[in-house]
Amino acid sequence: MADTWKVIGQSSTSPRSNTDRAVVTTRAPKTENIIFIGSEFEYNNFWLKNMFIAAAYPFVKNRSRFRQCDKVTIAYVDHGYTRLEKLAIEGLKNEIEFTDNITFIALKTKTKIIELLNANRENYKIKDLAFFCHGLNGKITLNYSGRPNIDLTTSDINTIVS
Repeated sequence: MADTWKVIGQSSTSPRSNTDRAVVTTRAPKTENIIFIGSEFEYNNFWLKNMFIAAAYPFVKNRSRFRQCDKVTIAYVDHGYTRLEKLAIEGLKNEIEFTDNITFIALKTKTKIIELLNANRENYKIKDLAFFCHGLNGKITLNYSGRPNIDLTTSDINTIVS
């Protein structure tokens, strides 16, 4: 079998005189870390009501707990907390050691969680994802025993774009 390779510049499909060739560019996607903070309906004690806020606090305050990223989103359930208890979440905003490209979002529905997980994924890939909430077999319960129901099931997770 004869070798049919040609020397660069001698091929009719890629002559050296063709200066209108496409330039190859690569674009590394930006990354995002997302932290979800659930609510607590079972306890009436201030400290127990804030169990998920307290657990998330070191991760929100100190960026080194997660891998480095370009954007951070902290989403918390906006049900089940009194105004005083929500001040703990508001306090997180003032305690953060990094302030570049961070967003706080109050969650009111399961749809909002799925929208957040699917938002702008062509430009931002999720690097680290954390849930501070209750969990049951087969679902993540962001407001266990509360209304409206904000539970992520397997079928909900399947609707998330990869």
